[in-house]
Amino acid sequence: MMPLTKATLKQAKPWCLAALLALTLSGCAARADQEITLASWGSVEEIGLLKPLLAQFNREHPKTPVRLLHIPDGYFQKLHLLYAAGQGPDVAFMNNWQLPTYAAGGELQDLAPFISRSQALKADEFVPASLNACRYKGNLYAIPRDVSNLVVYINEEQFKAAGVPLPNPNWTLDEMLAMGKAFVKDENNDGELDHWAISADPRPLFWLPFVWSYGGDLLSADLKQFTLDQPAARQGLQAFADLRGKYHLSPRETETGGAAMGQLFAQSKLAMFVSGRWSVPAFREKLTFKWDIRPFPKGPAGSIVDADASGWAISKSSHNPQAAWTLIEWLAGKTAATAFTAGGLVIPARRDVGQSDTFLQPGLAPASAHVFLDALQTGRPLRTPPAWGELNGEIEQALGPVWQGRAPLQAGLASLRHRVEPLL
Repeated sequence: MMPLTKATLKQAKPWCLAALLALTLSGCAARADQEITLASWGSVEEIGLLKPLLAQFNREHPKTPVRLLHIPDGYFQKLHLLYAAGQGPDVAFMNNWQLPTYAAGGELQDLAPFISRSQALKADEFVPASLNACRYKGNLYAIPRDVSNLVVYINEEQFKAAGVPLPNPNWTLDEMLAMGKAFVKDENNDGELDHWAISADPRPLFWLPFVWSYGGDLLSADLKQFTLDQPAARQGLQAFADLRGKYHLSPRETETGGAAMGQLFAQSKLAMFVSGRWSVPAFREKLTFKWDIRPFPKGPAGSIVDADASGWAISKSSHNPQAAWTLIEWLAGKTAATAFTAGGLVIPARRDVGQSDTFLQPGLAPASAHVFLDALQTGRPLRTPPAWGELNGEIEQALGPVWQGRAPLQAGLASLRHRVEPLL
């Protein structure tokens, strides 16, 4: 992603900017003086939840109606261009991976003063990890709607059939490796493996828990130094690489037939699947076997997964920041949070909703839904620099050959250091 500067406009294609500006202004002949805009990504189901809430807000606040700018694809690229063109929304839905780009570019307001004087919303109503994820250089740039993390989905029927006890909440990475061997099979006897123990996704979100649980990190605390090649981080990366390369507990790309890891789990070709709460609604609908979740297994530094968040931010350019804050108070309140949570898609950032039956949903899988909440106690957000878009691309390009078994880890890290340091 390009930095938010005037040069961005010169680099952007005119037709792209024109299309975005048309998208921004569509839906009304002229913008009302007090109208505010809300930009968000989201599936059809998510937007189906959001629209009735906005309609209720508009009924209760007729003098400051809100207009939704739904950007389902390429959200941050398009949002980036809108800001660069001076057409940023009053309120933007934001996640902590991308937030530093806009905060460092001077596009977002610090919301700490707003929440400190709010009568409708208090900071202690939110899970601390969710607020922590929405901060950049000490300032609070978004009010969280939800928080996300990774757990291990397990096929209980496969564990029973293999004679392997279900993992306990304090299981370790070593125990996972030991039990995983029972699930690696050539079930149709054609000389090729067609069943594995656990998923292995090459994106940073899915290998960072190995790095963190070994005591390492991607970058230093000030985000100025590359630390992924330090001993603890290297051990975590090697543990992840060994799932495929050494132990073959995870399928190689050439073995999946193009299927995603979640599809393999649904097809009973994986006994364990590392994913987040977002997998729950589809699994409830599609899975034909008994399943549950467990915490990510402990490494030398414990069980540490992400504690990322998405939430509502106010643009510095908002013509009516107080009305924008009133909208955020409504969207982050208990009524809206309950509506967002009821479908099973998210972990709510609000404490009261997270501890309610709306989230825990007794009688529905997963039976151990509290694991999502427990993991937040030791979880941590991914801290990203403003150049995260470029950095993420360099990471995937440098380490891709390592995950595919075509290059040793040390070579991939050496290449990555060379690529990353100019971005920091």
